Amino acid sequence: MKQCPKCKNNISDTAKFCVKCGCNIKKYEEEQSTHFCPECGVKFSGGNFCPECGYDIRKEINNTENNSEDLNDYFGDDFNISVTSSLLDDALNKKKAEKEMKYFDYVKYKYANKFIIKKFIDDIDSNVVIPSNVISIEDKAFEGSYLISVTIKEGLKTIGKRAFANCKHLKKINIPNSVTKIDDEAFAGCNNLEITIPKTVQIIGNNVYINTITYEKEQEALAKEKERLDLLAKQKELEDKIKQEELLAKQKELEDKKKELELIKQKEIADALAEKKRLADLALAEKKKLEEEKKAAQQKIKLEKERKEAAISTCEKLTIIDGVASSYKGKRGFIVIPGDIIDTIKGRAFSKHKCIKEVYIDEGVKKIGGGAFLDCINLYEITLPKSLKSIENNTFHGCSNLKKVNFLGKPSELSEKVKNALPTKNIKYLG
Repeated sequence: MKQCPKCKNNISDTAKFCVKCGCNIKKYEEEQSTHFCPECGVKFSGGNFCPECGYDIRKEINNTENNSEDLNDYFGDDFNISVTSSLLDDALNKKKAEKEMKYFDYVKYKYANKFIIKKFIDDIDSNVVIPSNVISIEDKAFEGSYLISVTIKEGLKTIGKRAFANCKHLKKINIPNSVTKIDDEAFAGCNNLEITIPKTVQIIGNNVYINTITYEKEQEALAKEKERLDLLAKQKELEDKIKQEELLAKQKELEDKKKELELIKQKEIADALAEKKRLADLALAEKKKLEEEKKAAQQKIKLEKERKEAAISTCEKLTIIDGVASSYKGKRGFIVIPGDIIDTIKGRAFSKHKCIKEVYIDEGVKKIGGGAFLDCINLYEITLPKSLKSIENNTFHGCSNLKKVNFLGKPSELSEKVKNALPTKNIKYLG
């Protein structure tokens, strides 16, 4: 045999429920071993501080309810507590609190005189007072109960989901300033209830007081406000329409005057536009000319630079003795032969160089020897100076891709001897 942990009635060792009070033995024991923060109502096991809000639960310990041995088991061997002279008053307060809670299925905080209401178990009394030592009302605690009025004393922190939902006869309830949270649909379906929620409530769930008198009044007020706003909108729409018509009339008057002025000044405007266009065209043409000249100058500078670099590179790969160039060993595609240090290109000097694509011979070169560019099969362009007087036979033999020949002088300055030695008669004169 063992005793029911709630009512102390003798029950069998294997019993799961008490036959006297109907207590669920296992559930009751689990609830008794669980601690509740008196500040926020969070459940937790062991420790001196609430894991949710950090509240020091030792502040709430009732010295008359616990002896030093019990507290040492909870806080450790270093904890000391003394029983005060108010032992009798504390015992009376405890008894009074438990009496006030007789209408509820509740969970009591282990070390403090604080309670959490789980369920309302008295459907006879329709006028309920919730004591000041209740810190939380759990979800659905009073749902569907026959209540007319509920008085909540200061001290309650939270009201759970649907805590008072569908209390059809509930007409009056006060929410004290100590409440900080009201969860979803807490008073939903209380058709006869008119409720005021204080500003101290920090968290308000969804549809807290839907289908109550307060909710209906709010909806009615919203409907009236909507009707008022709709009426104002219609009045404004009518005023805007009148203003729009007046504005259109003024605009038409202005447009008529504008057209009249346009007819008078049409010719002057047309002449002014034509003159403006002419000047713009002149400015554009001048700008284009300057840009082309600038571009040509830049291109010329760039070309001169490239030629100088190519001339240096070409000379580095040439054998030059007494102004005679021979035996080119380079691999450049564009070569320049400077006339200030070279006057003769020896025969076969550049022969069979497949890398050569373009040749520029500067002023000062007078003679190109036979076969100088023999079998340069990729050579497609060559520029010849005015100073050139002689090109020997087979100079360009095998240059099958040579299509462009430029001469830096006028046609009259190109000797027949040079002209006849060229592989093409399509010569471009740059003089």
